[in-house]
Amino acid sequence: MDILTRIQYESKVVPGAVATFRRASAATRAVFLRSQAQHRAEIREIVRERKPLDDAWSEVLKKARAQAKVEVDRLMTEDAALTRQDAEARVKVSDYLDFPDDQFVERAESLDRQEVIERDGMGWSTLRSMLVSIDGYTIDGRVPGADLLIAEAPMELTDELVRVANEIAGLGATERGESPWPGISAKAEAGPKSNSTVPPVEGEPAAA
Repeated sequence: MDILTRIQYESKVVPGAVATFRRASAATRAVFLRSQAQHRAEIREIVRERKPLDDAWSEVLKKARAQAKVEVDRLMTEDAALTRQDAEARVKVSDYLDFPDDQFVERAESLDRQEVIERDGMGWSTLRSMLVSIDGYTIDGRVPGADLLIAEAPMELTDELVRVANEIAGLGATERGESPWPGISAKAEAGPKSNSTVPPVEGEPAAA
């Protein structure tokens, strides 16, 4: 029986770019799952600690949106020719936000810590572990590895490859070249056979 050791994925973001990922072994997958569980626990703790700030922010945002809507309605009443879209373009929810600066900074820092864990701990580290190579794509004339992709590639491409790496790392054996994802194909490589396998600050026009 020929066990497939590599999986290829052609990017939808950059057509023609083909990434080759290593197939996760049972041991690698176990380590991956333990690491993900640890990161999820860290995120849950961050979210739990931030909940009072999130609740307070939600209330402030709700009031700001209501105040902005009142202002939009007032502008439309004063000027019958003014469309709601034009009125909303003049009114920003951010103008009505009344949230203490220290709490705003504390909440933003918490969101940043969560994003670092989600991207680096749960995403980038998996990409570093799983990506073998990428063909049909260069950065400043260089064929990029995972670190260069993370540092210099468009976020859309990096996010796509992280998603695929996470999917592959979380799966069992992929055999006979069959793929559970469109665009992904597995191939056997020469060698020994193995059985291993964030809420942005609101500033949008007031909602109708």
